[in-house]
Amino acid sequence: MAIAPEDYVLQVRRELAEATEDLLSDETIVQQLKKAAKVLEPYEADEDIKVQGIIALGTYFSYVAYTSMAERALGAVPATSELRVKELKKIAHMIISQFAPVDEELRFKEVELQGWGVELRESVLSE
Repeated sequence: MAIAPEDYVLQVRRELAEATEDLLSDETIVQQLKKAAKVLEPYEADEDIKVQGIIALGTYFSYVAYTSMAERALGAVPATSELRVKELKKIAHMIISQFAPVDEELRFKEVELQGWGVELRESVLSE
């Protein structure tokens, strides 16, 4: 599945209505959506739920980028940013955990495939 990040910028911007364009550009949102798509690329899922996961994770990444820019520009992060980060992280987790092994902190659990790969190589070499 190929995602066109620019198609989802408005959804992210609606979710992050408090983030003004001078502190969170469309280009930054597209970059964050691309990063989210790359993170979720290895996981199989129905296209609709995967797109929702990409949007949720991209929104979380975009908000983190926004708070970073706000801190640089204004000298402080927005007062509600800690609560907002937790909320966005929870939403992303609820969606992504339906198809990928992720914990509440959005840390992805490693899938154990090394043994399979080694066995495959050994069987190929032994023939």
